[in-house]
Amino acid sequence: MFGVLLFGASAATAGVLTFGQEEVESLANDRGISLEASRAQLIDERGLDRLTVGLRAAFGDRFGGIWVDNGTITMALTGAPSDSDRRLVKTSAAAASIASVVRVVEHRYSERELVELVGELQRQVDLANQGAGRPIEVEPDVTRGVVVVRRPKPESLTTNRQQEWLEELPKFGSIISVSEGNPPLQLYSAK
Repeated sequence: MFGVLLFGASAATAGVLTFGQEEVESLANDRGISLEASRAQLIDERGLDRLTVGLRAAFGDRFGGIWVDNGTITMALTGAPSDSDRRLVKTSAAAASIASVVRVVEHRYSERELVELVGELQRQVDLANQGAGRPIEVEPDVTRGVVVVRRPKPESLTTNRQQEWLEELPKFGSIISVSEGNPPLQLYSAK
């Protein structure tokens, strides 16, 4: 097993992450990256769940979600992030053995608001989708801080019941983003 202690974080907070050399080499080969980059990526992946849980607890209703895009870890908060918020994120990243800088952005809606709205909408959309050949799909997109509603593509496949439901969505305002089709989202959410 290969252990890594991060520099810049104390042994008391960083901990040691363990993974095999074979795992490092496999990831490096699969992604076409160096062994050093592979080790760094494994460190970040191992700590990301801990970081998410810690930040969700620390920020509570202000937590807007966390995701990785092109190797950059980003966390959203409702309200403008303060210097104190950024220090807390940096400390939490070190405690979770995350070597990367965590970018902090502002979103209008919290992760909790998105998830609660998805739950509410899902019950409604299940009724609207009855008898439909292609379903309307509803899911949170923490990267944009919205709930994505995907309508059937082409539009001619939308049933009358689905269309009536879709016409009610503007009452929710900017938290809803409607799109056609069902392209996959790249989301990250730790349980």
